[in-house]
Amino acid sequence: AVLFFLKTKTKTNLEKMNGSQTKSTTPTLAAPKVTSDPRFRAGRTLVQTGKSNEGGIGMFATLLEETRQKYGDASIESASCYYEYGNALFRGASRAAAAAAGGWS
Repeated sequence: AVLFFLKTKTKTNLEKMNGSQTKSTTPTLAAPKVTSDPRFRAGRTLVQTGKSNEGGIGMFATLLEETRQKYGDASIESASCYYEYGNALFRGASRAAAAAAGGWS
């Protein structure tokens, strides 16, 4: 799942209620920029098709390092990469353990 964050945007509503204008703050969803990176999308595809160990983990490791350097450790950009990198590691380890136990080939 791709993480989304709330970004508030102020909109002026020109609704006339008793001759007055109202101003409201409406939250809008915006995806982190890194989710549109072709490597992010390719990494997700690899992980979702069970190929974490065949490039997905390395792809997210590289993206995570780049986003940490560019946006910082606590940015929403890095959070998306942390999540997907951890997901790739978990799925890769689960798949390897199941294969060792004879569950997956």
